[in-house]
Amino acid sequence: QQPVDHRQQPLIPKQSCAISSRHALVTPDARLRIRCPGIPETFSKLQWKVTDTGSGLESRQLDLYWGEDDPLGPGKKLSRPKGFEGELLNPTIMVIAESR
Repeated sequence: QQPVDHRQQPLIPKQSCAISSRHALVTPDARLRIRCPGIPETFSKLQWKVTDTGSGLESRQLDLYWGEDDPLGPGKKLSRPKGFEGELLNPTIMVIAESR
């Protein structure tokens, strides 16, 4: 009943994320922070862990798990969750720990 990653481990809201299986620079189990002009400071302090890979994701796409909340919707805001203001345009992904 809870969303899980490819290892059947539960996804953790505002911590779990997925990358494309074709991503060239970020590996599974890496820990990340995201910086982007105009986003809330609380968001830029979040630490994400790559817990899943997806063949359906674009090669440079990062899929952040927000939890099972209602989207702002409709239209362009459909995929943006409540509690997040702003847009992630041209973000900088900082790898703070790689898996070994």
